[in-house]
Amino acid sequence: MKTQQFEQKIKHAKLAHKNNCLQTCYKNGILIRHVYPDQQQSPLSWWDDFGFIINDYRVSVAWSHPRQAFRYFIEAEAIDMVLKNDLEFAKRNANIEAIQKPIYKKLGRSRKKVKGFEYNVLPDDDYVVRLKKVKRDIEASTEFTVLPSFDIRWTNKSRIVFACIPMEIHHEDDVILLASVIKRLIKREVSLQDIFSGYRYTRCDWESENEHRGLNEFHVHRIS
Repeated sequence: MKTQQFEQKIKHAKLAHKNNCLQTCYKNGILIRHVYPDQQQSPLSWWDDFGFIINDYRVSVAWSHPRQAFRYFIEAEAIDMVLKNDLEFAKRNANIEAIQKPIYKKLGRSRKKVKGFEYNVLPDDDYVVRLKKVKRDIEASTEFTVLPSFDIRWTNKSRIVFACIPMEIHHEDDVILLASVIKRLIKREVSLQDIFSGYRYTRCDWESENEHRGLNEFHVHRIS
């Protein structure tokens, strides 16, 4: 049963789309934000973002492959072990936390305002070495498992989908296919269990993909 608050969110999203309807940016009803090269260096893909229109409002999709979630877990665990398990090392590396410096824009002769921030990371010389070693240890022993996931949230202008789905995105046709899957999930025509029954991303998958990792994670944005 739809609540009044839910109906208001839909109303605002439709109004925002109507007032800012950039249809020329959409291809077959999908906003494709990245340029995909004709030849990919790796069969693996990690993340992407795109949008589409459904029921006269916009949906923004933040997609990631389960291997991306697996990598985030390894990196987070490694940082935690390197910094928190060695208090002295953590104290020496307190500046690993981003050092924030304001960037000013002049307003006349004597006035200025902050237009952004600059971040510098200055770890100890052996921080990267220690981090890599711990990451290798975690990779060799972890039993962490990633399952497909799907989460929907609202803003005052659109719907946002966070999807962790085991599909590969290498060109526009792949984006279109993924968008069709997400539309069906939104409409509850299918479930993750229906499409990816029994799927699990594990250390075995991570190890089998070792030679292909890190080759094609750079995205080029379209000029709209």
